[in-house]
Amino acid sequence: MGYVQKDGKNEFHGYKYASEANLIAALRPALIDAGLVLIPSVTSVTQDEYGNTHVMMNFTLMDDEGYTFTFSGAGSGNDRNKNGVGDKGIYKAITGANKYALMKTFLLETGDDPEVVSDHDRGTVSQPETKAKPEKPKGLNEDQKLLIKALKEFAGNMTNEKELKELWGENLPKIEEIEAVDPAAHEDLKEHFRATRTKLKEKK
Repeated sequence: MGYVQKDGKNEFHGYKYASEANLIAALRPALIDAGLVLIPSVTSVTQDEYGNTHVMMNFTLMDDEGYTFTFSGAGSGNDRNKNGVGDKGIYKAITGANKYALMKTFLLETGDDPEVVSDHDRGTVSQPETKAKPEKPKGLNEDQKLLIKALKEFAGNMTNEKELKELWGENLPKIEEIEAVDPAAHEDLKEHFRATRTKLKEKK
């Protein structure tokens, strides 16, 4: 995989950065080919006197055989404005944590200038596909299939209903995407969580 171009710019401070979307676009094909899915979860959120929001997160890397590796990461974000502190600080913090988890875990290189001559430009590393990709058929993609498998695996390891509810809530946006393309798969996942919740209640 070649470097990830810095496609964003902070207009206030005048620096360039690689966006989360650009990192994911570069990394996703490799993860799919390797049968891997990365599952993030927020473990703590704090805010300091200057309006900075700080998050600690766990990232679980899971392969298609169910083996997992979990590591931690941190991120910070600020949404202070003339009216006080806004509500986007936590989202900025999560985005920052996700970006650096991807960059440092997979050793992704970022470049400032597309005309800089590097190993990437000389063709000594594989270059991203530039031709238009064919439209994907409707149905679950590989990421969604791996996520369903991972969620079922994690649900089975929950020790109480609160943990189970938090697992569902943290992944709700992606679960709703699954529902949109495959209602049957979504219902099966929901039924699995219901059954797990029932078992946890019986253990009380």
